Amino acid sequence: ATFTIYTSYGREPTKTNNKQKGRWIGQNERITINDRKLNTGLFYYGEVLDALSGYGVEPSLVDNTLPASNPCSKIGSEIYTDETLGYWPSYASLSKGCRGAYLDWLASDRSDPDTPIGYVFIYFYGLERRVIENKSNAQIADREFLTLFEEVLRLNNVFSANRSFRGYSANFLELMALLRPTLLENRTREIPDTNNSLSFRVKLARKVVNEQLIDAQLAL
Repeated sequence: ATFTIYTSYGREPTKTNNKQKGRWIGQNERITINDRKLNTGLFYYGEVLDALSGYGVEPSLVDNTLPASNPCSKIGSEIYTDETLGYWPSYASLSKGCRGAYLDWLASDRSDPDTPIGYVFIYFYGLERRVIENKSNAQIADREFLTLFEEVLRLNNVFSANRSFRGYSANFLELMALLRPTLLENRTREIPDTNNSLSFRVKLARKVVNEQLIDAQLAL
């Protein structure tokens, strides 16, 4: 008998000899990658960009020098996946076929609910990085910040069937609301509820720090 064991981290990232620094592609910037025309940005592009964790390559970085399969022109066809799309997926660690499938998805309206959730997470990682990396500076204007919020909210609605993504994206929306409360004060009701949510923990922590009584609603 032959047993094949795959780790949840996929495979080792494919190395590249190019040194073009990765950069953020804005929402309205158009770019062609591996024969695919992408009319909507909101992702990182290039060859060199370290992950915020300080280990490895930024998982959302789209490196156009890495091989990818040819564009898929079949409407409604099943999206290709293999074992390289692990639990913690990274573009650099994907197979040639998976990279092609992900680029096809980026070139679409990114709204197919049947999209393998690993591809959605790779895209989501880039949105996370854009906000977290620049949370303490004025790199992101309010208009872009609101665009990112709306995109994550849209993804949460489309892919809410996946419990893991639903939780991660909802918590991130709460973080965004905490970072710019004035900008998003009228949007907090749109954020889905989660167990032990970030907003709940912040409210509870403030009560404790200020030595205030916990009201019935918060206790509930």
